[in-house]
Amino acid sequence: MNFLLKALIYAVLFCGFVSNPISAETNGKKKIDTQVVTTKYKKSKRVKIRIPSNKEFKVIGISAWDQARKNGFEFYPSGYPGTRDGAGITWDMKCLFGNKWKDIAGVQMVGGVNMLISADKHGGNDCYANFYFFAGKKLKLGWKVKSIKFTGSYQWTNNKWRSNTNKIETMVKVTQSRNQNNASRAMLKEVILTGPSNGKWQDAFDVN
Repeated sequence: MNFLLKALIYAVLFCGFVSNPISAETNGKKKIDTQVVTTKYKKSKRVKIRIPSNKEFKVIGISAWDQARKNGFEFYPSGYPGTRDGAGITWDMKCLFGNKWKDIAGVQMVGGVNMLISADKHGGNDCYANFYFFAGKKLKLGWKVKSIKFTGSYQWTNNKWRSNTNKIETMVKVTQSRNQNNASRAMLKEVILTGPSNGKWQDAFDVN
């Protein structure tokens, strides 16, 4: 009798011991704190910044001159004492005649793009004039000059625009040779700029 009573007591105690772990499960699987997991692995937001790409702008010479001079860029033959806007310059400059300097060469700059030098007498010497374009200023930040094109009888000088920079000031040399009877001419044909694709080429000269 004592043996059966003890066995019954042990059976009741054993069932009570194992019932707690089982009640802590759901369908035999442990519960998971989903709020903690969700917060821990929550994705962060990414902010996209759009940077405008560059675009190439081809500008006719006279249009580039007109826009640039309105913003203070200068156009003139070297040494010219008057207004330096290149609009209509006529000037008698000195050329060597024999061993003396004389005012025998007529120099013109018209419409900011056309250059001319004409000398009736040479005295055995070439006669030339240097012409400045886009002088005194640089392009607006974010804008660069890719190339400048001239036509006619001209030569580049050391003072020249720098490709892929905002340095656009340029000086070209126009020469009437000693054996040449007619005037020498040259012209600014085209300016190629690079700048923001959502901008206008006129913005490049807006530096006032």
